[in-house]
Amino acid sequence: FWYTFDDTAGVYPYFCRVHELMPMNGTVTVIDPATGVAGAPPLFRRHGAS
Repeated sequence: FWYTFDDTAGVYPYFCRVHELMPMNGTVTVIDPATGVAGAPPLFRRHGAS
């Protein structure tokens, strides 16, 4: 699975269609390319974790 976000920064909901009832879902955070990786949030944070 892949998707292009067209350079639109934001937080987008995600769910796995196959495992939706488990529930396998979360968010995808897209940052502005001008911000770079320094402005990126931590990767692979568990849903509900702080």
